[in-house]
Amino acid sequence: MTSSSNNGDDEPGVISDADRREFKARLDKLGGKLGEVRGEPASPEPTEARGRAMGTAFRMSAEMIAGVVVGGLLGYAIDAGLGSKPLALIIGLLFGAGVGIYNAIRSAKAMQNKL
Repeated sequence: MTSSSNNGDDEPGVISDADRREFKARLDKLGGKLGEVRGEPASPEPTEARGRAMGTAFRMSAEMIAGVVVGGLLGYAIDAGLGSKPLALIIGLLFGAGVGIYNAIRSAKAMQNKL
């Protein structure tokens, strides 16, 4: 795999493409055997499924944050208009948190039904 397998045309110590492919095949074969011994699945989770799950998690967290922010802003606006400082803000934050949690649960149920 080093310069000893070169045909003399390459520089000493440079690995040829054929040697790289052979090494990669041996490494994959060894990884498969190690996975069998450890009881791991033959192939890891596909990247596409992992990305989709990450997107869903970000969407759920964004829904929760948006609910709290919108509820807080509405509560603040009501407080400013009525002069009932922090009562409407507190109620708005609690209401927004509830709506955010409800939306996250609804999204999780929809995702679970797809499986």
